[in-house]
Amino acid sequence: MWCDSQLDLLRVFTIVLADNLPRENTDAIYLVGNTPDMEESIIARGALLYHERRARELYVGGYPDGGPYIPPQSADKVVAYSGFDAWKRQLETRGVSSKDIVNIPYPSGIVHTGAEVESMMAFAKKEGWRSLTLVAWPAHLLRAFTNTITFVIRSYPELKVYAVQGV
Repeated sequence: MWCDSQLDLLRVFTIVLADNLPRENTDAIYLVGNTPDMEESIIARGALLYHERRARELYVGGYPDGGPYIPPQSADKVVAYSGFDAWKRQLETRGVSSKDIVNIPYPSGIVHTGAEVESMMAFAKKEGWRSLTLVAWPAHLLRAFTNTITFVIRSYPELKVYAVQGV
């Protein structure tokens, strides 16, 4: 575990939720996927940051075909993530230019926060990002941020990451 105690975990959580964006813009804004009932918060914050010109492009994970994610073990075929195409449409209705919404493909198989972040980090390293704004649903932000920082420490320590919770 990356914290030695529950108190350490509380400290990390407080720091993540209180994180401030830097004065300068970041190279990218990544919107961390979530379930359909939680996505509004993330999409709305992403659009706000885009209109504030905090980065030139918004990055969203998804399958190459843009479709939804339905976990293979889901007997009811419940959608766990609406998919890149659905998020792109919602961002476009908020005035984000289609050309500024980029899909970072998920790995094949079961998708979870760690797999999503791993794909995003490989893309960031390939593109040479120096800074990143990570947007997630408030209750998911700690997990998304700590997963991201784990990859940063292991393979891309030059990347600065800023955490922003959805609205």
